[in-house]
Parts: sequence; structure tokens; C-alpha cells
Amino acid sequence: MEGHVLVKKLLSADNRRRSYRDNSQVYRKSRQVMIVNKAYRYRIYPTTEQKMMFAKTFGCVRFIYNKMLSDRLDY
Repeated sequence: MEGHVLVKKLLSADNRRRSYRDNSQVYRKSRQVMIVNKAYRYRIYPTTEQKMMFAKTFGCVRFIYNKMLSDRLDY
């Protein structure tokens, strides 16, 4: 009985999903909490100047990452 109360609290914690969650009997019968993740995709169209800035930035990031990885493996 205690687990059922916990599931109800978890299910009612997020009001954004309440509309389709309350209509489903699966949650109540199985006593499982299902988390739904959403993803958004964006496409950007950088200018030539922005492309150069991105290339420099990611080049520096790649160098630092590889340097830190090398140091960690050596340690």
C-alpha cells in the first residue's frame, strides 16, 4: 500500500504530463513511473564570420579535451 501512495505522489508531481497520464490505466496497474523525454532539433545558418569563430572555438575545445585526456591517461 505504501508503494501505491508513492507512485501517486510521483505521478501527480509534474502537471505538464497530467492530461495524458491520468487517462492511462497502465500507470496505476503496473505501479511504474514512466518518464517521457522530449527533444527539439534546431538548424542554424551561420555567416562566414560565425563559421570561422565556431571553427576556432571547437578547435581550441578539441585541443584542451585531448590534452586533459592525455594527462589523465599518463597519471
